Amino acid sequence: MERLNIKYIDQINAFHGWLLTNPVPASARIVWFSLIHFCNKTGWKAEFNLAMSVLETDTGLSRRTIERARSILQESGLIHVKARAGNQSPIYKIIPFVRQYDAQSDAQSATGGHDDAQSDAQSDAQSATGGHDDAQSDAQSVAQSDHIPRHKDIKTKDNRVYDDVGYKEVLKAYRKNIYPMPGEMDLEKLKAMVDDFGSDIVVKAIDRAVTRNKRSLAYIHGILKSWQTGGYDDENTAQPQPTPRNSKKEAIDVVNRLMAEYQAQEQKGETKDDNGNIDPASDWSFATGVQK
Repeated sequence: MERLNIKYIDQINAFHGWLLTNPVPASARIVWFSLIHFCNKTGWKAEFNLAMSVLETDTGLSRRTIERARSILQESGLIHVKARAGNQSPIYKIIPFVRQYDAQSDAQSATGGHDDAQSDAQSDAQSATGGHDDAQSDAQSVAQSDHIPRHKDIKTKDNRVYDDVGYKEVLKAYRKNIYPMPGEMDLEKLKAMVDDFGSDIVVKAIDRAVTRNKRSLAYIHGILKSWQTGGYDDENTAQPQPTPRNSKKEAIDVVNRLMAEYQAQEQKGETKDDNGNIDPASDWSFATGVQK
């Protein structure tokens, strides 16, 4: 099976360099980091399949967000996605930034470590070029640029700049309340949350997680998804409480008080029974369900 001849750190460094001229949403960055991670776990297979549920768990992003990010990465020439019929997971192919120069290694091995011959060859090459270091530098730059694709700039869906005040407030709240030194993946996930939900609501979700002593990005994302589905709920707003129903004991006490008043008035001859022959004791039993 074909495998990529690349190095993890080379890909990450090249990706960061590529982002300087090709800005993409934070969600696309997270998905790229996740895909390069799983490609590495397969031993750098040229093609590998990966379930959407695994990507959702690893990135903390929704299926729809992952699909958008995946399309951006494919349009940028960083990955290739091949869908399959039914419930089969898609097949991914990473387009490498930096390739290892096997030919160069073979050429160096062929010299057998003859430093003198190598020095002579270098001297001849320098003489032929007239010692023009600038030309050599230009050639190296062109060779390197061939391995890093240049594509049109891809802006975020709302052209948001992630170093704006809103994101800074989110990062400040996260560092103060959750984790003072977030890693690269945490920062990318925070940017994705700001992109999907807005900075104000993300700050509120961080505060809610702190209140409940659940200090994790996964819990914060769960709060945001809950609010997205059911609307924001303010825990500081008092919820109307239903009027409690009287207990059986309270009902008995009320009936006893009424019976006492009735008997007192009857002894004084001040009341008449409106119903004629109805026994007050039977009224008491009917009202309480307890035989007196």
